[in-house]
Amino acid sequence: MTQDSSMTMTGVILAGGRAQRMGGQDKGLLLLAGQPMAAHVISRLRPQVGELLINANRHESAYQQLGCAGSERRNDHFLGPLAGMLAAISATANPYVLSVPCDSPLLPIDYAQRMYA
Repeated sequence: MTQDSSMTMTGVILAGGRAQRMGGQDKGLLLLAGQPMAAHVISRLRPQVGELLINANRHESAYQQLGCAGSERRNDHFLGPLAGMLAAISATANPYVLSVPCDSPLLPIDYAQRMYA
């Protein structure tokens, strides 16, 4: 993947789940090594894409404080990750959208390249 192709890719961090198995705690905001898990994902994914969005159903302001623009969901009432992808696709003009979960703090530094290939 070239630098030009990464600039035409939007990364979207999906943080819109209910976290039922986590007792309702927002997984992306759980701390790992003193930082929210989503912050680790942001630092890994941001250099790999031209635009980075985060899609959340709750705690939107906390996620935006991590330095990501939000992609607005259409009041989907937790319809799942595909609804988050649709919101991201609707929010960007880039031809490629790469999604990652908010609870993947060890995302490979070449993840976008691997998925693009």
